[in-house]
Amino acid sequence: MSTTAGLGRNRRDRIALAAYALVTGFCLLFSRIYLVLSYGVSSPWMVWLPLAPLVLGAIPAAVMTTLDVHPLSRVAFNAWSSFVATVTAGACVAGVLEIAEATTPFVWAFVPLALACGIVLLVSIAMERKHG
Repeated sequence: MSTTAGLGRNRRDRIALAAYALVTGFCLLFSRIYLVLSYGVSSPWMVWLPLAPLVLGAIPAAVMTTLDVHPLSRVAFNAWSSFVATVTAGACVAGVLEIAEATTPFVWAFVPLALACGIVLLVSIAMERKHG
C-alpha cells in the first residue's frame, strides 16, 4: 500500500517532488563518485545519469506543485513514477556495465519496460479524459 494513499493531490505532488529531488541528488553523488573511482574510464550513461530523474521527474513535479495543476490520475501518476524509475535504473546499470567494459543483453531489457510504463501512462491519461 502506498504511503500517500488518502492524501490530497497537492501533498502527493510535494512528496513526489521531494522524492525526485532526493533521487536526483543521489544519482549526482553516485555518478560523480563512481566516475572518480573508475580510474579515468567514463560513460555517457553515468555522466548524464542525474538528468533522468531531474528532467523526467523533479521538473514536472515542481511545475505541477507550483501551478497547483493535477493532470494525472492515480494510475497515471504511478505509471509516470515507474517510467522515471525504469529510465533511471536502466541508465545506471548501462553506465556501470560500460565502465566495467562488460556487455550483456539484459541492459536492453529496460527499454521495453520503459516503453510499457509509457504506454500505460498514455492509456490511463486517455481513459481519464474520455471518462472524466
